[in-house]
Amino acid sequence: MLARLALAGVLTAVLAGAVFAQADKRQSGVGYPTVAAALEAVKAKPGVRVPVQDGWTVMEDRAAMTMWSFTPAGHPAHPTVARREVKQAKDGSISIQQSVLCQAQKPACGKVNAELVELNNRVRRAIERDRPRPDKLPPASAK
Repeated sequence: MLARLALAGVLTAVLAGAVFAQADKRQSGVGYPTVAAALEAVKAKPGVRVPVQDGWTVMEDRAAMTMWSFTPAGHPAHPTVARREVKQAKDGSISIQQSVLCQAQKPACGKVNAELVELNNRVRRAIERDRPRPDKLPPASAK
């Protein structure tokens, strides 16, 4: 179920790290004070796709190279949002930075965070396995 969420369009790059944040009225890791505020703000952005996958609301903001995943109402860690942003370094390498804002009970937040981190690790391994490495490419033919 969660694997399909992570493999959506934006997540075709290498994962850099994950950050987990409990709700904080001042500032959260996702840039909004609450999950509801994040949902409304992202939904209002022009060009953002809002599909539902296995009950999760998954929003792709291709202009910002960001994907937002919101838990469904019946999920033990509801309300939770995971924000993934694709970054490209000067050397051309790609990374994904993840932030999670969970406003549920602490045990459920810890569990969903662990699931998201494991999912990201699986996605990263799959991408690394499928991505051509420059040191493994055949030499260009000299003409």
